[in-house]
Amino acid sequence: MKPINLARTYAGVVLAASALATGCAVDSSDHDYDLATKRQEIINGTVPTPGGLASWGVVSLGGCTGTLLDNRHVITAHHCVREYNSTNGTWGALYRPINVRYEEVGTQQTAGTAQVFEPAQPWTLDAGDYSILALSVPIKVGGSATGFSRAIYASADSTLANQNVFCIGYGGTVAATATTFASGFDTLTSATMKITGTSSGVLTRGANASGQVGFGGDSGSTCFLNADLLGIQSTCGGFGWFDVNANGTDDGWGERSAPTACNSAAPSQFRSWSATQLAVAVNTTFAYTAAIASGVL
Repeated sequence: MKPINLARTYAGVVLAASALATGCAVDSSDHDYDLATKRQEIINGTVPTPGGLASWGVVSLGGCTGTLLDNRHVITAHHCVREYNSTNGTWGALYRPINVRYEEVGTQQTAGTAQVFEPAQPWTLDAGDYSILALSVPIKVGGSATGFSRAIYASADSTLANQNVFCIGYGGTVAATATTFASGFDTLTSATMKITGTSSGVLTRGANASGQVGFGGDSGSTCFLNADLLGIQSTCGGFGWFDVNANGTDDGWGERSAPTACNSAAPSQFRSWSATQLAVAVNTTFAYTAAIASGVL
């Protein structure tokens, strides 16, 4: 998928290492990373054994992270599926194609996207940065193409303040230094981090005591509390810039130090919306029909 090129626009924010800058894609093929390409990695995150996190239903979008809501629907960040122009704050075309990859022990599955569900306009980052993908074929979890469902946190956002939550994402594990590029992109990692803010439909979390923190890339990743899905990763900020290749140009996340904080759309922003989209669109043979009826959403 084509990166969202915001690196130049946000160069001043990067140099100042201040307020939150927009989201997260990275072209892992070289070091010319864009500021808002589509990953939100966990710096110093714990790398699991192969398939060790399969039960969580976390998938790679080839530059973003998503999470299965059921075997055929993935929730992710909106800017992972539609172009965003930070210069004028406008949204462009949908990315095509959008494919997902799911990994279990000794195997992986891929699926294309048949339909994209988007929030109502006007579209925004942070609190409004979420979208659902309807896959062309179901992802088999534990060998079954049906029966998987992931609940979205149902209590008030404010109850998440100061909670330690389990976060999973694909992407880089090492931030840049003055002499080395950021690395480890498209790596599935996890970490326990604390939610430090819950205002205006946004969850904020910073680095934990081990220095683990979201990073440029894996937008669309999420955290979990008691197995419930929490926010959808949107933006990060408070990072510094190193001109590693000495070209005098800000080349994006490959030259970033670790951020100090990341923002996610809070569950209150997309929980009812998700249930509405899926109740209308989902085939009755899909697991989420039962999940909606039983109040999981």
